[in-house]
Amino acid sequence: MSQTESKYRIIQSEVPNKDMAIGGLILFSSAPMNLISRVRQSLQIARKHLFGVVYVYSWNHQNLQQDERNHFSHLTSAFYSQATLYCPNLDVRVLQQIPVKKDLSQSLGIILVEKELTSLSCKVEEFAKKNFPLTGDPQVIEISSEGGSTGSSEGTISNGDKEIKKYDVVALGGTFDRMHNAHKILLSEAILRCNKEIIVGVTDDSMIKSKCDLYHESPNFEINF
Repeated sequence: MSQTESKYRIIQSEVPNKDMAIGGLILFSSAPMNLISRVRQSLQIARKHLFGVVYVYSWNHQNLQQDERNHFSHLTSAFYSQATLYCPNLDVRVLQQIPVKKDLSQSLGIILVEKELTSLSCKVEEFAKKNFPLTGDPQVIEISSEGGSTGSSEGTISNGDKEIKKYDVVALGGTFDRMHNAHKILLSEAILRCNKEIIVGVTDDSMIKSKCDLYHESPNFEINF
């Protein structure tokens, strides 16, 4: 089976039903171990319960011994790359900071919480109620860790990562004719490196018309800075 056929099969199998929520939140532990496998499991569970927008926020309940920008860079790349593979129909949005409730377009019907955070259930519920629009009382689902802390080190964040430098002005460019997960990684990395201003160059119509896009069923996305 070709990559295109496999992708088409995954998209076709994700048919929304009345029990699925339109909006949800993944509260992710800040632990650096087993990042890719944990992200993959979170998204696979999200795919079963959601068909719209999925916000991702890293709960900083631990004192990490690495630069926070490095952690967010790893987390962003992991979620967006794995989302493309395992839930291409979900609009995944990794939040760099606590959101402003009025800026969020989708209310939460489900909250997915990593097992390491379940002891903080009261704080988690307070956090969601304070910072996100809710649909009634959201269903809270625990995400059990695969292999625990002694499992595979796949995707583990290294404390020796090179520091991410910041600049007053950051420039980037693209067609942006259809907002996809690679664009989200590009924009997120620009934000991490910027102190004051981000300049986004958008190609003209003639280049967009000549571009071949195989996936015309991608959902529309909103960008909030």
